[in-house]
Amino acid sequence: MTQSPRLLVELKQGSYFTLRPRTRPLSSFVPEWYAGNIYDMERAQSRVVLLPETPSLLEPTSYDVFISGDYEVSSSLCPNIRYH
Repeated sequence: MTQSPRLLVELKQGSYFTLRPRTRPLSSFVPEWYAGNIYDMERAQSRVVLLPETPSLLEPTSYDVFISGDYEVSSSLCPNIRYH
């Protein structure tokens, strides 16, 4: 069995990502999540991930990329928060 090719991913300002082959239905898809560089740190390493399905040599192979993004609210910017 041939190992699926690897993909080098550099996700900035995203917490996690996963890849789904478009041929796999969402109902049977179990994602494998990889950490991103959510704070865009300068020295963060890129991720090397295996493609979840080996690409076809005869026709194009498509993947969907799902990204988890977080939203932070700074308490110093919220006028409704009172400090005691």
